[in-house]
Amino acid sequence: ITFEIVMEAVVSTQSTGDKLNVLQEKSSSTSAQDFMVWLYKTHPPQHVKRFDVNLKDVKSATADQCKKLLAKAIVFYHPDKVDAKVFSMEYKVFCEEITKCLTSKYECFK
Repeated sequence: ITFEIVMEAVVSTQSTGDKLNVLQEKSSSTSAQDFMVWLYKTHPPQHVKRFDVNLKDVKSATADQCKKLLAKAIVFYHPDKVDAKVFSMEYKVFCEEITKCLTSKYECFK
């Protein structure tokens, strides 16, 4: 079984599809800071042992600080850091989509 087949199966479930739609909508309609605050509040990284992000700092970040915070968030949510055996494959796929959204926000700062 390939990762693509598993991803199609996971995305086809109703709740995952809804989560992905909301994620993409939030990503496209909010600023990088607001998106990160929403993301950390609604979907905190489950697999990170030390999560030390202050949401007030995210809200008031300058452009350079925001770029660094986005890079940190990309590392937090990167699917290669998620063990599908410990967490669900659905969570791993969701982290991959989060990483795509964060990366597109990060590229705006280049």
